Amino acid sequence: MSHPTASQPVDASAIHRRSIRKYKAEEISDADIWEILRLTGRAASTQNMQPWRMIAVKDYDLRQQLMAASYNQKQVGAAPVVIVLYSNLKDALARVEEWFPASMSAEDRDRRAKQALSIFGGMPEANGQWLARSQANIALGYLLLILESFGYGSSPMLGFEPAKVKELLGLAPEVEISALVAFGVPDEAGFESVRHAIETIAKIV
Repeated sequence: MSHPTASQPVDASAIHRRSIRKYKAEEISDADIWEILRLTGRAASTQNMQPWRMIAVKDYDLRQQLMAASYNQKQVGAAPVVIVLYSNLKDALARVEEWFPASMSAEDRDRRAKQALSIFGGMPEANGQWLARSQANIALGYLLLILESFGYGSSPMLGFEPAKVKELLGLAPEVEISALVAFGVPDEAGFESVRHAIETIAKIV
């Protein structure tokens, strides 16, 4: 199955998306995975720091180990791909020169890079981790809509043991895992999507 470009508009993706826990035994092409990850990387972030990082896990044995580290949630083992989305502020700061466009003058890029390192690099560790994780959560929203627009079902999960997931993937202790996202060709409709009335959750002032 191949979807080199998204085929469903964002409004339909937002309306029809629901969590899927059963998937067909259809392999997902690397081309699709790379395009999904690339588009997810277009998410917005403060100062364009882009602290999110993603690992797409296709390996069967590794997915079974991830399932064990996710309280045996079956979709982790059943889906052909599981994306581990995490944040890494340290790595983002090491790439601060990549935050700014080439059209910006070298002087401005240098000034803004020094300012960013001073602000974000000087934060207490807990504050920095919270900031990076909050930015990665923006990317998570992008990822779910992008997967839906490609025709894939997905299931985002917060139920996992972070230390075990980090160990399995060789991640540094200081990174923050935002979610595990199983995805593939749906083999069920999922539960009916029920949402609050817009007046319940929002207002215009």
